[in-house]
Amino acid sequence: MPNVDLHDLTQAVVRVVSPASLSLDRDVLNAEELAAEPCLERIRPGDLILVSTPGAFYRFARTLTQHQYDHIAAVVSNKMALHIGPNKARLLPSVRLLTRSRTPLVLRPNLSDEERAAFVAQLELMVGQDYNLIQVFDLIARLTLQRHFGLRLPGISREESPVRALICSQALMDALGRTNQEFQSLFKLSADQNRFGSASIQDFIRIHQRKPDLLSKVELPSWAETEPAEDEEQDIDDDVAIWSSSATLIRATLIHLVPEMFRARLRLALKQVDEGMRYLPVPVPTFVYFAILVAVCRRYPIPSLLALLPLLRPPSSKL
Repeated sequence: MPNVDLHDLTQAVVRVVSPASLSLDRDVLNAEELAAEPCLERIRPGDLILVSTPGAFYRFARTLTQHQYDHIAAVVSNKMALHIGPNKARLLPSVRLLTRSRTPLVLRPNLSDEERAAFVAQLELMVGQDYNLIQVFDLIARLTLQRHFGLRLPGISREESPVRALICSQALMDALGRTNQEFQSLFKLSADQNRFGSASIQDFIRIHQRKPDLLSKVELPSWAETEPAEDEEQDIDDDVAIWSSSATLIRATLIHLVPEMFRARLRLALKQVDEGMRYLPVPVPTFVYFAILVAVCRRYPIPSLLALLPLLRPPSSKL
């Protein structure tokens, strides 16, 4: 198999799956981001920014987890924020997180100047660290099964080390806990971390709701003068298509993961599953396929990645 640059591969996949993703490299701010620049006057280093990424892929993820937000970042300076996403953590312009289409929620930890400086220093140390995509899928699967079916899988034990591969919610929770004793005490009680082995974005919202003096909301300027994002205008009409296409994509991925000698048998089994679930709501088979896919990737992460590389390989730039 030819050498594949992981960054280029990630960019190619993200460009197709979610053009609005923050993980997509862009040097120039678009009009909506420029219009959000007044928000920069309200934020300060150490603030947390929760966002809802536009597009069908992230709407699907939010529906699975029943979360309003799908990503959390932290402000390093008023112009730059730490984005922990595929395939490594990196800095990007804060204004990219503050646009109207992302419906940002800014939460400010109540830290002393010394604690805030220590927290920001930890954020800077995360730049360049690997992103733990498998752990993200694992958390989504656990949240999905619990939220929709009441099934609770035991959490995975996790070593507390700042150099492990990261996911956004857990990395920021760990950094805040190392900075401030009160946050550390609250995080030990965080619901999703204890139930699923990883902190979720919802854990931050729960702390804000229960302890608004510790994690307060920062009011942002109104976007009354900006136009609504076109992508979000079709949310309701797109729902059924999103579920159906997602089920098809996950089913195709499962078939691609198994050895060729077993594919015909798997296709037949999946066809029988489809037949048995055809009278159920469209999301149900999607949940089933997604849970199976995550289980396979967790059990065989390296073979799964190698099997997926030909499927996700970006088009060659050669003519």
